[in-house]
Amino acid sequence: MRTSQPTSGFRPLRAGFAVAVTTAAVLTGLTAPAFAANTAVTLSPNTGPVGGGTTVTLNGTGAFPAASASVLAARTVASTVACPTTYGTSGTTAVATRTDDDNAAVVLPVLAAGTYKICVYGVAAGGTVGSTTALTATSDVLTISVANTKPVLSATSGPVAGGNTVTATGAGTYLSAVSATTLGTVFTTATCPATYTTTTGNFVATTAKTSTSVATITVPDSLTAGTSYNVCLYAGTAANSALVGSGSSQYTALPAATITPKAGSSGAASTITVSAPTTTTFAASPSPLPGVTFTTGQCPSTYTTSATRYVGPYAGTVIRINGGKIAVTLPASSIETAVAASTTAWNVCTYANATNGALILAPATYTVAPALAVGAASVSPTGGPAQGGTTVTITGTGFPYPLGPNDVLSATVGGVALTNVTSTSATTLTGKTGPHGAGAVDVSVTTAAGTAYSSDQPFAYSYGINVTPNTAAPSSTVTLDIQGAGFSGLSFADYTAGAPDNTKAHVLMVDNTWFATNAGNAYSHDGVFGECAGVIKIGDNELICNLDLTIDIDTSGQVVTSTPADPGSYQIVVVNASTGLTSTTHSNVSSASTFTVATY
Repeated sequence: MRTSQPTSGFRPLRAGFAVAVTTAAVLTGLTAPAFAANTAVTLSPNTGPVGGGTTVTLNGTGAFPAASASVLAARTVASTVACPTTYGTSGTTAVATRTDDDNAAVVLPVLAAGTYKICVYGVAAGGTVGSTTALTATSDVLTISVANTKPVLSATSGPVAGGNTVTATGAGTYLSAVSATTLGTVFTTATCPATYTTTTGNFVATTAKTSTSVATITVPDSLTAGTSYNVCLYAGTAANSALVGSGSSQYTALPAATITPKAGSSGAASTITVSAPTTTTFAASPSPLPGVTFTTGQCPSTYTTSATRYVGPYAGTVIRINGGKIAVTLPASSIETAVAASTTAWNVCTYANATNGALILAPATYTVAPALAVGAASVSPTGGPAQGGTTVTITGTGFPYPLGPNDVLSATVGGVALTNVTSTSATTLTGKTGPHGAGAVDVSVTTAAGTAYSSDQPFAYSYGINVTPNTAAPSSTVTLDIQGAGFSGLSFADYTAGAPDNTKAHVLMVDNTWFATNAGNAYSHDGVFGECAGVIKIGDNELICNLDLTIDIDTSGQVVTSTPADPGSYQIVVVNASTGLTSTTHSNVSSASTFTVATY
């Protein structure tokens, strides 16, 4: 009879196998949460401030399964790049809290204005994140920005050529959270994009952040005439830079206006011309005349004369010259009151008509200055040498003071421009004379108001010369180089044996006797000790001639060769008249014209 084997002998082995399988299953549940592959999740909200602290919800079906840890690791990266497949070190760290299988919440860190993605990485319960922790979810685009303010543009229109600057000034410190100093700006006919883009149709402008509330924009070129553009300002020039401001009013590109003259006096009813780039801008009758106004503010987009005192717009009187040109008489009384004591720039605004017409030309600038006058006896000192170099003070009214870099101020004496001109008050200026022929002359002063002239010839140029060399040995012959002014109008002749030609100019070596004898009397040769002959004129300011010290001139004007000039001190003079001597008929005595005959 066969003995039966107990079945219980195999049970410990079977039981041990079951325990091992069960333990493996439990361990697997503790160390390997069932994350989905990189899942796309949406954000709500999908915007936030630069200061961080906002909580956003990430939503995606099964993105955060029950086996996930309650706290997950996250990073933010620029929207233009992909989330790294492992946690690594890229981007800005954040923390995500699991809500359920489909949702998690993230508290946004501090970020610069721009667009980003949130990248979520799985972490097991009780575990820590490492650089190799895998990516489990990627969000859609998150936009971080300062509050999108609407700054005011300093000009809402300008020439199609661009290159001009406008400022965008916002309330408070709307740029305080923008770290970049170079901002992105586009001009577009579409709605401002949420982030900076330079795609076709957007005109890119160079922009500098000049303060926490002001940005300076250089208007781009190639804008289309008559087209209005939205001005969109961004926190930088990177592709993900967020919109921080759009102009409160649009910018319109217009054909340029050319005005002549560009400046005038507040004391006169000045008339200017306004020219357009085409000959069909100003339609002929029966079409209405264009409207033109003057304002120190922005040109309104449509014609108006509801003026603010000292600002305008004030209406001008228009005459049509042709299809491309009009004449406009300024409203002098209104402008004179506003600029009685200062120089002011006015925008010239040209409209299709003087009722409700639209602005048709880019504003041009007309400068109005205080009324200018130069009175009698307006110069001190009242005379100086012909070669110039005299510092004079001119008195009048309407001089720009203090003198700014853009102010207009110049002056002439005898039509020759003064150098180093500056105003010392609103009624006085100083400058240095240039070379001019001898004689009494008028004075003029030019400012933005125009040019004013004296009426009494208050300044007299006198002959003054510089002579080199200024010494020579007795009985020698030396070539003199004489510097002065006014020589080009003189006709020179040499003394000859017989009566000299007293209608011509001469260069003489004389002593003090000659000056005393000739003052106010008929021309005399007493005191003449030599002549510089063979005069050659070099322009208006220079002569060369040969002084022969072997000859003398007697009292009758005869050349005497037997009595050369004695050693001593003399003067070289240029004489241009045969009548009594004045400061304008002979060169003044000066240290530069003294000539010494001596043996060295």
